[in-house]
Amino acid sequence: MHCAYALICDVSTQYIYEDSTGRIKSCPSCKACPMGEEPYPPCGSVVGLFDQLRRCKPCKKNFHSANKDFLPCQPCRKLTCVANERVEGNCEINKPDTSSCTGHCKKGYIWNSDRSACVLEPKPGATKDSGMPVESVVGIVIGVVVFCAIVIVLIIRHRNHNPQSVTFEASDTEKNENSCNDKGLPKMASNVHVQEECKDEGQSIDSKPFSQESTRGFVDTKNLSR
Repeated sequence: MHCAYALICDVSTQYIYEDSTGRIKSCPSCKACPMGEEPYPPCGSVVGLFDQLRRCKPCKKNFHSANKDFLPCQPCRKLTCVANERVEGNCEINKPDTSSCTGHCKKGYIWNSDRSACVLEPKPGATKDSGMPVESVVGIVIGVVVFCAIVIVLIIRHRNHNPQSVTFEASDTEKNENSCNDKGLPKMASNVHVQEECKDEGQSIDSKPFSQESTRGFVDTKNLSR
């Protein structure tokens, strides 16, 4: 009579080989890898019949292995530091890890209120909310005030110049009214200067006063009574 027993593998130094039913058939040994490398697949992995075993691969960045063993590469202690925190020591893939977190932020950074991260240190004179220097804010305000004042002055000057432009337009209109009309006659016969100008242009103008022209055609009642 044979006693049945379950095969148990040492997952720290062996692989687990199972058949199609999930039964452990054997426990192949892992390969001890040199410093700076780790077993691949990792020891304790469940493998198949055709898997390639007993291989090593280099440690990833920020991981190390300082001994020849079956262990996977270990993470460097500096990975526990927050971003922009000062780190002391070094961590190389094939050497012991000497890195550590100092608890101090790098230059230009400070701890936030709950000391969970190193944040940029505000510049001197910066406002609390926007980070913009106070001098810049004051300069912007002064620039806006000066611009508004210039606009107001230009508007006032423009309004003050409008009456003069109206006077100039009226003077031009009077000159046009005293000019010769389409027939070559002045609109005001008493304006001798305009009449002479029209004569110089070759236009004929009656020099008799307007009052005589207006009495033509009337009958002298005194002569009729005689």
